[in-house]
Amino acid sequence: MNNCDQAREQWELVGSGSLRDCYALPNDPFKVIKFARESKEVQPQNRIEAAYYAYLEKRRVSYEHITKCYGWAQTEKGEGLIFDRAINEDLTPAITLKEALKYMSGGGGGVSPC
Repeated sequence: MNNCDQAREQWELVGSGSLRDCYALPNDPFKVIKFARESKEVQPQNRIEAAYYAYLEKRRVSYEHITKCYGWAQTEKGEGLIFDRAINEDLTPAITLKEALKYMSGGGGGVSPC
């Protein structure tokens, strides 16, 4: 298990889903940490994702098209799962899957996938 000393409140929230929040690591702009929302602990999404990444690792699946999982980090706010951050070369956020699908269907509204 990795050790993160920073308080979660100091991190930049970069994404939020129905089950988890995703924060940029302040000491590494190329990684994020995903925390389960306290009210959503019933569905252990981080544990499911960690198990799936272990399966992919065992099968030696390339990380060319997915972000790499670095494992667990213990913080004073609880456990989180660390991943590569999906960003462009200029450090701007990569577009979301929803934005990419909208662009590909012709409704891009100026959003470019590159």
